Amino acid sequence: MFVRPRGDLIVFIEKVTMKGFKSYGNKTLTLPLSKGFTCIVGPNGSGKSNITDAICFVVGRISAKSMRGERLSDLIFNGTDDEKKAEEAIVSITFNNEDGGFPLEEKKVTISRAVNQKGEGEYRVNGKRATRSYVLDIFSYVGVRPDGHNIVMQGDIAHFINMNSVERRGIIEEISGISEFDDKKDKGLRELEKAQENITRVELVISEVKSRLDRLLRDKKDAERYQEIDREIKNKWAIYYHSKLKELEDTKLKLETNIEKSQKDIGELRASVTKIIEDISNKEKELLELDDEYNRKMEMDSINITREIEKIKGNISSINQSIEYEKKELSSIKKEIDEAKIEISDNERKIKELLDNKAKLEKESMEVESTIKSKEAEYRKLLDSLSGKDGMFLKIKESLLEVDRRLEKNRKDYLALNKELDSYNASVSILEQDKKRIASDIKRIDDKLLEIEKKLKEKESNLLSFESNIKNNNNESSMLSQKYQDLKSELSRIETESKQALSQFENLKARINVKKEAQNDITGGQKAIAEILKAKNDKLIPGIYGTISELGTTKEEYSLALEVAAGSRLTNIVVENDNVARECVKFLKNLKAGRATFLPLNKLVTPKITNAPKTKGVVGLAIELVTFDEKFRKAFEYVFGRTYIIENIDVSKNIENTRLVTLDGDLVESSGAITGGYYTRKKFSVSFNIEEDNISLIDLEKKLSGYDSKKQSLKKEIEKIEENLKTLSIKKAESSTGITTINKEKVELTKETNTLLKDKSLLDKSIEEIINNLEKQKNLYSSTKLKIDPILKEISNLEKEKANVEKGIEDSAAGDIGEALELDLTELRKNYSDMASQISHINSTLEYLKQSNIKSSEKIDSKKPQEELLLKKISELDASLKDINGTLKEKEKEDTSIKNELSSFNQKKKNLSTDTANLRIKKDTKTEKISKLESDLNVWASEKKTIVEDIAEFSRHASDYEPPQEFSKHPDKVKIEIESLEREREKLMPINMRAILEFEEEEGRYNTLKLRRDTLIDEKNAILNFISEVEKEKSEVFLKTFNEIASNFSEIFSEISPDGTAQLLLEVEDNPFEGGVIIDAKPLGKNVRTAVALSGGEKAITALSLIFAIQRHKPSPFYILDEVDANLDDANVERTADMIKRQAEKTQFILITLREGMMSRADRLFGVSMYKKGLSSMVALEVEKVVSQEEALA
Repeated sequence: MFVRPRGDLIVFIEKVTMKGFKSYGNKTLTLPLSKGFTCIVGPNGSGKSNITDAICFVVGRISAKSMRGERLSDLIFNGTDDEKKAEEAIVSITFNNEDGGFPLEEKKVTISRAVNQKGEGEYRVNGKRATRSYVLDIFSYVGVRPDGHNIVMQGDIAHFINMNSVERRGIIEEISGISEFDDKKDKGLRELEKAQENITRVELVISEVKSRLDRLLRDKKDAERYQEIDREIKNKWAIYYHSKLKELEDTKLKLETNIEKSQKDIGELRASVTKIIEDISNKEKELLELDDEYNRKMEMDSINITREIEKIKGNISSINQSIEYEKKELSSIKKEIDEAKIEISDNERKIKELLDNKAKLEKESMEVESTIKSKEAEYRKLLDSLSGKDGMFLKIKESLLEVDRRLEKNRKDYLALNKELDSYNASVSILEQDKKRIASDIKRIDDKLLEIEKKLKEKESNLLSFESNIKNNNNESSMLSQKYQDLKSELSRIETESKQALSQFENLKARINVKKEAQNDITGGQKAIAEILKAKNDKLIPGIYGTISELGTTKEEYSLALEVAAGSRLTNIVVENDNVARECVKFLKNLKAGRATFLPLNKLVTPKITNAPKTKGVVGLAIELVTFDEKFRKAFEYVFGRTYIIENIDVSKNIENTRLVTLDGDLVESSGAITGGYYTRKKFSVSFNIEEDNISLIDLEKKLSGYDSKKQSLKKEIEKIEENLKTLSIKKAESSTGITTINKEKVELTKETNTLLKDKSLLDKSIEEIINNLEKQKNLYSSTKLKIDPILKEISNLEKEKANVEKGIEDSAAGDIGEALELDLTELRKNYSDMASQISHINSTLEYLKQSNIKSSEKIDSKKPQEELLLKKISELDASLKDINGTLKEKEKEDTSIKNELSSFNQKKKNLSTDTANLRIKKDTKTEKISKLESDLNVWASEKKTIVEDIAEFSRHASDYEPPQEFSKHPDKVKIEIESLEREREKLMPINMRAILEFEEEEGRYNTLKLRRDTLIDEKNAILNFISEVEKEKSEVFLKTFNEIASNFSEIFSEISPDGTAQLLLEVEDNPFEGGVIIDAKPLGKNVRTAVALSGGEKAITALSLIFAIQRHKPSPFYILDEVDANLDDANVERTADMIKRQAEKTQFILITLREGMMSRADRLFGVSMYKKGLSSMVALEVEKVVSQEEALA
């Protein structure tokens, strides 16, 4: 969109071209226009208003009705009897754009619009197709809009007057451009609505949170449940017995199913474990291969690219140093050039000052010389007068003149020689200055040479250091590589041994677990013992230690003998004291779970134990062959008493009255009863823990832990060596890069040294030449000095001689006069001589300064090529640095890619390690499952027998209670719940801590939400304030526009209707947007206040005044007025025409009129007539001719 700059609207219509438009037929008709006031006249129905329609068509009106048609296709010429119907209507308006009013470069801008019979149309701008929006933007740029007030159609005058006050206010709003404030307000209202929604949403959440707070408060108060406990206990007993009965029946069915399924599962699990072991082996093999590939990748790609990067960085560093050095050199040369320029500038200033002084002295010298000549003439005249009287004066005069001539000649010779001396002094000064400068340059070069020599020594030292580092790195790398291979071999060996140990550990652990699980069944399913051990594990009854079999450990060779010796007491339960034993008995009674034997440590009475008899074949006392905690000694003494273990049954022949058990399980009671024969041990029977198994398990655990530690240690060491090897390789690359960089730097420094030595040689030659020139100048100075001394002596003698002559004159009769003249001449000659000396000195100084400037210019000229060369060299180095940096980025990108690949390797290794670990876990899990299933098979067979008995018992108890509405899936938990409820009744505190915590959390959330609501309310108030500010600003802009238009309206109305008054008023002044705009018009001699009550002519004057007021406030480049004067009387037509005439000086007016008063004031007229039925024609008319014809007709 184009944005119109501030300033006058400076376009106007040059011509309107129509073809096929309404009544103007198929021929192309052109209406030429220009600035100023144009009238189009003609009879009614001739087609005048069609020209207005044509202009409206081009400026973008969409509604055909606004152009007096039903459809856009109605604008097309419909044909006549003599002329066929047009296919399309085309109207073009050509604007003069010489002052650049439109945002286009062309001086002429032609905007065209066409429409065909289908109602389809197009726009063109200077012949090129354009969109309607583009055309509207162009018109908008100069303040023209399709529905703008610069085009007033027939009937619009009445519309202006008859529109209601709110519609009239709408015109002012549109002109003032306050729609942007409405947009801002709408946006603010949307944000206000959003803020209100947020407030409502937060308040809803606050309401919900408040409700939850109230509930939590009630929950906190209602934490106690004492009233419900008794009823719950009775209900739970019914649930327990009936659920337990149902559980037993279900369990019996499940056991039968499980036994069959487990036998099948064990076979599948064993096959699965074999497959997992094979997968573990493959994964470990893959991991080793991946390690080798990773190491190769590390050694080859990663290290090589690191070396290249370090090498490139070395080159970059070298180039940066070169650039820095060249920049320093450039800075030094620029400084010398700047100093030379400053010196030239200073010398030029001094030369100017000296030339000014010289000119002044020369002028003064000429004046003194003229005075001397005048005084000498006077003096000679005096002498002449004296010589005429006295012949002696004639001789004195001649003598004096001779002395003066000789004195003058010597003085001139002295001045000439003195000038030469000044010239020699100047040359000597310049040469001395050059000598000093060159000596300074030589010193600078010597300093640089010393600095370069120092750098070369440093580089040489660094070079030796790098070479030593490479040698040391190679040695260390070789040692680490060998150590790396040794550690890899050691790790492989440890891995193999670790796998073997792990296999042994898993097998042993599985065997022990199976045995433990079997023992947990307690001798084939004794329910009472199982319930007590469960209560122990659940910590329901403190002080239970476990069964005798659990608490003792023995060797494998004694296991069978001790199992027989302990007999049924193996399953006796050791407890802390008799109170614990009584609690356990009550517990079993409540559960109706059977009976068990308890061994309270505080009440046991044990037999006196004697040492084993010294008989061959006696292994020892049974209690001595079991390992246990000493606090359980009384229990084990009670179990074994004075039982001895013997090797075989034959040993019992020699021992009487003693209880004996053989190693293979035969029993000889102290009473003499013997039990024996072949003893078949169950696969999973109750027995003591086997010491060898425990020891082996502990040994294997230690061994595996040692292997793991060793593997971790080896892996860390290997990783450390890998890291060290990588570091060594990087250091080696850095050293190699350093060597390359140093060698390059040495070459550069050597080149620089050669250049400096060459420069020094040239400077030495220059200083030698300067010394020779100095000597020559000094010799010339001495020889000249020798010439001056005799001349000075001669001048002195002549001055004395002249003094004697003058003394003779002074002694004469005219002595007083002569003496006075002589004194004047002496003073003048002295001044003249001093001036001549000063001029000579100035000339010498000028010569010196000019020579100095020449030298400085030569120095600048000599330094310029060096400066250009350095700039070129720096540019080349910068270009080289850019290329190398590009290469570095590519290498770093490649390095990143390799690192990503190595990271991928690491991730693969990690995944393989994780997979291997998961497979091991899976294998362990399956192995444990196999053990569990094997244990379960034995347990389930025993449990089935016990369950059948339990079903009968629980059926009897269940008959005492009505069946519950719901059964429990976990009746044992119900039993524990009953016990828990009984304890809760005694101990439960009336506080639900969770409810308190939730209450605090919700209260915090509630406060946060309230704070959020307050913030949203503040935001809402801020939006309301913003809307208020927008409304205020909107009102100010509207009122400013209104006041200007109202002022224009009153002024223009008074011009058109003299002595009449009119004003625009706001219905509601305090708030203009709550009411409309009314017109208060009072034509001359009338007291009419409302526009509606005006006559047709008065309405037209009022409407035109309003239109002109708007135009004055917001001018348009052109105005089209269609018969707006129709209702005006002649006087008002003339006044209106006069006003339009004045307005037309600034903008273009095109009026369609039938009134002579309007025509007579137009700058040009066009006549329109219907020369044939349905066809309009147009002709340009001369205004004066038309007016005269009108007058003649009148």
